[in-house]
Amino acid sequence: LDVAERENADLVAMASHGRTGLARVFYGSVAAGLLHAADRPLLVVRAAEI
Repeated sequence: LDVAERENADLVAMASHGRTGLARVFYGSVAAGLLHAADRPLLVVRAAEI
């Protein structure tokens, strides 16, 4: 997010493994953390789609 702010990015894009259930609870969710911290739109795609 620091780079996005410094470069004045319009959008932050990232890939996600798409963990669900217990795995998400155990490992947490980077995407969810970024969603709450980002001050600009966040695009999250499943890694298999890339």
